[in-house]
Order: sequence, then C-alpha cells, then structure tokens
Amino acid sequence: MAVSESRKAKKYPNPETSSPLVDFYLERQQFMDPAKRYTIPIYVNGYKFEAEFGKKNTLPADVVAVLRQARSAIHPTANTAKVEIARGGEGRPQNQLMDGTQSIQYINDYHVVIEKEL
Repeated sequence: MAVSESRKAKKYPNPETSSPLVDFYLERQQFMDPAKRYTIPIYVNGYKFEAEFGKKNTLPADVVAVLRQARSAIHPTANTAKVEIARGGEGRPQNQLMDGTQSIQYINDYHVVIEKEL
C-alpha cells in the first residue's frame, strides 16, 4: 500500500541554511585531559553537528543555542551531610525533621563564549 502525501514524515529545515553562522569557543570541562581531543555531537531537526572542546568552532546559531541551553538540575542542599558531621553528628533540629521542601538549582552544562556572529 502506498503512503498518502499527508502521512509522510514532515521535513524540517536544515539549520545550516536557516540560521546565521556563529564563531564560538567551547571551553574544556574540569576533568578533560588536555592531550586528548573531545567532541560533542549536537542534533537539531535531525541534522548532526559536532563541536570540539577547547577550540574555536563555527556552527549555525540554532545549534549554538542548544549548547547554551543545556542545563542540569542540582539540589544545593547536598552539603547538609558535611554540616551534620561538622556539628558532631547530633542530627537535625526538631523543626527540620519532616521538612519536605526542596530547592532545585539549574546550572549550565557547557561554557560557550560567543566570539562573533557572521
């Protein structure tokens, strides 16, 4: 059976043709070996792009936006165990025992420095 035109997969625009190019520097992360080459694949609209850490890269603005928007969630109260030990391990005060409030903080996964938009 033939697939009708309305059921075909939708085509998305290639970011190389639909957005301007951007020169940027992708900083290395803390535990990366300076002697090794590290790259990260980035997929936008089904098109694959690649950026290299520690180097100047030129990619479309839509692809750079994906890198800049990549964030991880952390709980900033993760150091409470260290505070407990510093107090002598006496435990929490009574008013904090059943405290169910959590705060989430979002931090950037990659540090991108924009140099120039072409």
